[in-house]
Amino acid sequence: MSVAPQLAVQAGNDELFPLKTLTLELRLTAPAGAPAAQRLLAAPFSCALRLAGQNELVECETTNGAEAQVTAPGAGLLQLMDGRARIQLKVKPSILERAGEDATAALVVRLHEPGTPGNRSGAKDKRKVVLTGESTLLKICSKCLSINCADSKIPTKWYKDEGGQSNCLQVEISLTDSKGKRITEAEQQVSVSLKLMYEEGTEVSSQSILAVAKDTYNLTEQGFVKILARVMEVSQRHQGKKFMIKAFTSTPGVAAGFTTPVCVLSKRKRHQRKKEENEKRVKDFQRNLASAATSPAGAAG
Repeated sequence: MSVAPQLAVQAGNDELFPLKTLTLELRLTAPAGAPAAQRLLAAPFSCALRLAGQNELVECETTNGAEAQVTAPGAGLLQLMDGRARIQLKVKPSILERAGEDATAALVVRLHEPGTPGNRSGAKDKRKVVLTGESTLLKICSKCLSINCADSKIPTKWYKDEGGQSNCLQVEISLTDSKGKRITEAEQQVSVSLKLMYEEGTEVSSQSILAVAKDTYNLTEQGFVKILARVMEVSQRHQGKKFMIKAFTSTPGVAAGFTTPVCVLSKRKRHQRKKEENEKRVKDFQRNLASAATSPAGAAG
């Protein structure tokens, strides 16, 4: 008896927020050499959202992923390497109006018959669907914890043994709405906690290496809080993996925020540190010149 190919869909987290890119990991499983599986190794695909309790699918806009060549909103050519692929997508803010409060939804990925004409308008795709995969239910959020990831706050390389105990990662968190605007008058108090993650999104098993002053912090009336944090182990002790800090809350409808990946190192040799500091000064100087040239006063001069 032949076994039909199956498509597993796993989301990078359990929340959906309109402004945030969500990564989907896909895995195609089938018996070795199965003809159908071979055809699907490079198949057109499309993504949609299925609201819990509804059969209607809401089309999603996809963006370029590591192994997906997207040619149109909501559709593209998927390249499955060893039966695996990664795609990225965003949902439109209008989904909040359709979904309502405390809604959940599953992400649906459809593989289409190769060679069939695609849809370039972003409307419902009419190509023949040959395989469908669906994620678990995700929470749709109307607010998000956004983190300021400027290099002066969250550098791509952080040297934990330079500058003493005052050398910290500055995790500046704001509560924002689906348009990216800070919410200054929240309906309820929002308490925030931090968690240390690896770059690929998995949780670090020993959370004790993330040093913060306390377990939870309350956002101010202006919807903001600044938390100083230190990572007490270098990336080399974790197979060279970069770290991310996740800011999360138990408040319903608020999605978690993440810093950009940080490579944690011990300290630089003196000549290396001087070189990098000089390079930073040059970049800052060039940035200031460019900013002055584009400002109204600079243009007038």
